[in-house]
Amino acid sequence: RLHRAPPACANCARGMQRLSASVSAAVGSARGLLRRSKDDALSHKHHSSEEDAESFDGEEMKERVRRALLKPEYNVQDFYKTHGAWQFIACHPVFENATLGVIAFNAVWMGVDTDYNPSTTILGAEPLFQFVEHFFCTFFSFEWLLLVMS
Repeated sequence: RLHRAPPACANCARGMQRLSASVSAAVGSARGLLRRSKDDALSHKHHSSEEDAESFDGEEMKERVRRALLKPEYNVQDFYKTHGAWQFIACHPVFENATLGVIAFNAVWMGVDTDYNPSTTILGAEPLFQFVEHFFCTFFSFEWLLLVMS
């Protein structure tokens, strides 16, 4: 194992733990595959050692290990319908980038709202704060509807 300095934030630490766990699971899966293949090879003792050498295919073993280690990448768009306006908008790169931009703006706005909005309720806030909060609510509700309809 490599010794690394601890990550700077809790999110990085959780990400590193998940990555480490998935790598450990993949290695364990490959080891199990190799162990089963070795057990299968040893269970055929009625063959001569020359026949065992001929029946062992290193390339096949490598391919089996590759398949065990490689998993298809998760993409939520695989679950969308194949046609339609909702699906077209949901899969469009402009919508994806706009959503990331609104999420980033929302993160910044939470800090602005915390520092400059003295009101504890939205009804008592200044009109600018009300407008922005309603914008976020509308946008994220539309995004949810769009993804459900896709």
